[in-house]
Amino acid sequence: YLNVNNKHLSSPISAMSAPWLSGSAVLLLVLSLQLHVQLSASITEEALVTDLVYLDIDIGGREVGKIVIGLFGATTPKTVQNFISLAKHEYDFGYRDSIFHRLIPNFMMQGGDFTKGDGTGGYSIYGPYFKDENFIHKHYGSGWVCMANAGEDTNGSQFYITFVQTPWIDGTHTCFGKVLFGMNVVRECEKVPTDKHDRPLQRIQIYDSGILPLTKPFLVAKSNAVFNELDHSLVGPISEPTHGDDFEPETTPTEDYQSI
Repeated sequence: YLNVNNKHLSSPISAMSAPWLSGSAVLLLVLSLQLHVQLSASITEEALVTDLVYLDIDIGGREVGKIVIGLFGATTPKTVQNFISLAKHEYDFGYRDSIFHRLIPNFMMQGGDFTKGDGTGGYSIYGPYFKDENFIHKHYGSGWVCMANAGEDTNGSQFYITFVQTPWIDGTHTCFGKVLFGMNVVRECEKVPTDKHDRPLQRIQIYDSGILPLTKPFLVAKSNAVFNELDHSLVGPISEPTHGDDFEPETTPTEDYQSI
C-alpha cells in the first residue's frame, strides 16, 4: 500500500547531510520526494479505491437492493481489512443478518453490531477494539462510510453511512470508504421512521454481504457522485445473493454504546 501520511518526509536528505550524493542524485531524490508528496496529496483529495464490499439490504423483510462500497486500502489498510473480513465472515462472524440499529435522517445510519443489535456489541477481527488508524478522509458528503466508536481508539465492528456532509465530526472517526453504487438503497433506509431513541421502526437488515472482485484500483473524488451502474471493466460479476436467517439480537445490554 502507498504511504500517504508523509511522516517519512519531515527530514528529507539534503546534499549537506549526505555529501556522498552527486548533484544529479540529489536532484533525482528531490524530484522523487516531490512526486511522493504530490501523489500523497492526490490520494487524499481523490480517494483510491482498492477493494469493494457489498451489503444486500432488506427493510421489514422486503428486499430493497445492493449497496456497493469502495474501500480505501491505501490510506486505511487496517480498518479496511477489518471491514472486508467482517463482510465475508472470514472468521465465522460478521455482518450478515445484522441490522442498522440507529438512524437519524439528514445525518447517518449506523450498523455493524452483529452480537446485540443495539449499539453495545460487536467486535473487530483484532480483538474487542483497535486504535483509530487516521483521519485523512473527512465526512465530505452523503455516502461516506466511517467507523463508529465509544471514544478514542475504540473501533470494533460498528460503522455508519452518512446521509449528508458532516464536518462537525471530522477528526474523531476514521472514514475508510464510500458508497459507489446503491445510494438509492441508502435513501430508502433514510425514509424509515424511528422511535425517540433513533431506532428504526422497521428492521433494516444486511441479509447478505461479501466482497466483489476488483480488476484494478481507481480514484473517486470527495463528492456526492455515485455510479449509475458498475463499470464492468473494473468490477467482476455479482452473484445472486442467498438470503440469511433473521437476526435475533442478544437481550443483555451494556452501557458501552458505540456512537457518533
